[in-house]
Amino acid sequence: MTEVKLDPDQSLPECPYSYKGWTQYEESIYKQAQQDMLKRNWAKIVKEKSNE
Repeated sequence: MTEVKLDPDQSLPECPYSYKGWTQYEESIYKQAQQDMLKRNWAKIVKEKSNE
């Protein structure tokens, strides 16, 4: 897994590790999980649309 380099100028609200004591590694896993969920949801939506 590639290490996620965080830009200090990017203060993203969906970065809980900065105020929950998360490590950068945990935070990168969390982000990866979010991306996977989004992709899965999109795939589901696309499939449902094509079934209509």
